[in-house]
Amino acid sequence: QICMAGVLAFSAGGSGTPSGANARPNISRGADGQLILASGKDSGSSIRFDVAANGSTNAAEAARINPSGELLVGHDSSDGGGKIQAFGAQDGVDILSYSTTNTHGGRLTFYRSKNATIGSNTEVADGDSLGRIDWRGYNDDGTAFNQGARIEALVTGDVDSSTDMPTDLVFKTSANGSATPTESLRITSDGNVHLNSGN
Repeated sequence: QICMAGVLAFSAGGSGTPSGANARPNISRGADGQLILASGKDSGSSIRFDVAANGSTNAAEAARINPSGELLVGHDSSDGGGKIQAFGAQDGVDILSYSTTNTHGGRLTFYRSKNATIGSNTEVADGDSLGRIDWRGYNDDGTAFNQGARIEALVTGDVDSSTDMPTDLVFKTSANGSATPTESLRITSDGNVHLNSGN
């Protein structure tokens, strides 16, 4: 059904409006020109993407966006705290680069602004985390994914110019009987390496 608002709505029930408590699953155009895919009024509804394998006439779910705004790839339920979750026995994330320039390899970049408003930028300060990678495993009593190791970039010192970002790289591991990683190695901003100490 296409309603007077120019919304393409699906299935029975609801008003066919782009949003609101009575909205059907629909495709519409936003005020600033963006394409809106809305999952509809049902509690817990998701937007699902199905594809058929080569040579098959049966489409199966490949990904979905759930009501929490999480993108789930290869699975239909959330497990963990990440906004993008990929499931399977092979790589969850691959970063590829095709370039003839010797410095243009695959890149994973973390950005940090000390401001709670998205799009607003504030200078970071001594002790701030610029980003980290955590490794977690499911624990013995089946209650949580506990943290086993962490690598984190920490600002160390004043950020006092437009080209200044003194940073330590800290490696932490969890000892036997613990799920709280503690510092095992630190590469300081001046290039020194410290074992089992931040000093």
